Amino acid sequence: MSHLTFLNAPRALRLPKAAGWTTPFLTPESPALEAMTDFRSSPAITVLEQVQIDEALNRMIHSGVRLLFVVDSSYGLLGAVSSHDIQGERPMLFLQSRDYSRERGSRAEVTVRDVMEPLSAWRTLDLRDLEHATVADLLALFLEQPRRHIMVIEFPEHATPFVRGMLSANFLERALGVPVETSHMAQNFAEIGQALA
Repeated sequence: MSHLTFLNAPRALRLPKAAGWTTPFLTPESPALEAMTDFRSSPAITVLEQVQIDEALNRMIHSGVRLLFVVDSSYGLLGAVSSHDIQGERPMLFLQSRDYSRERGSRAEVTVRDVMEPLSAWRTLDLRDLEHATVADLLALFLEQPRRHIMVIEFPEHATPFVRGMLSANFLERALGVPVETSHMAQNFAEIGQALA
């Protein structure tokens, strides 16, 4: 028999504030930095480029994130893959681009490198610009582009730039209590059109 016993929850109870914790209640006038996930306090989660996409999706689920940074065997940053990339049309479009048939190829063969957004396609923000922006500016920015995540880059003097943080449309939706629209649909139709062409 266990020596553990249940207690009734106290009437007054609160959640602890974790390191790097910021209030989830934002307004359009809030500083944009309050909406950024800062990788100095919340480490970025990575995945090797050759990992199969469903394995990567499971890693996202277990880590509680919707995006992984894709790296090579030397930990060089290659790009990023989101849950939308894996669960959307990209795996099918990749297989179609290789002229795979059901017998010759399957989703099980698709890796994160095949569906990721490479560094060359990233649209990023400079941390210095973000310091003068508001959440309303971020909402307008998400409307202009198709991705649900935007990377924030820090440019240290005499050093290699690095990904300081990330802005997430999902975080803004939770913090503001309103949907954050992006041009996802236009991107999906464009990708399908390119594959069919």
